[in-house]
Amino acid sequence: MTELHLTLLRHGRSRADDEDVHEGRYDSPLTAVGCAQAQALATYWAAHPPDFDRAYRSTLARALETARTMTDALNLPLTPSDLLREWNNGPLAGLGREGGGQAALSHPHLPARAGRLHGGGRRVPGGDPGACPAGAGTHLAGRGRAGARRLARWLSQFHAA
Repeated sequence: MTELHLTLLRHGRSRADDEDVHEGRYDSPLTAVGCAQAQALATYWAAHPPDFDRAYRSTLARALETARTMTDALNLPLTPSDLLREWNNGPLAGLGREGGGQAALSHPHLPARAGRLHGGGRRVPGGDPGACPAGAGTHLAGRGRAGARRLARWLSQFHAA
């Protein structure tokens, strides 16, 4: 059996982090801090090259900005994939985290506390099942074996793509 080593890297700090909004599919660019974070890791990896033979990224701008910094430093080709996009959190994308009440007024089908919606298998209307603002990594990590099975399914889809 071939051994697989997988390194997952989250994008650097984005404008949505500073705006304190639900990110999801909201295509928020990196901030100056996020660019510096990506550059710091790229500099480290250039001095201590990891054994990567492939690099993939989501199709969102913040992922491209982060990944391009890494792959340029490592002289590694970069492949975009929609399979790496964040969960679709529907109408919450781009809404303020503290704006749950406003979200409920704008979208009456959302729970009143939509601004604090979190994993737990809840579905945001118009979004992916189990969408959670904390991101897929947190969602999977909190699910034990179920998370491992979901990750395995994702990897098999990704490999087939």
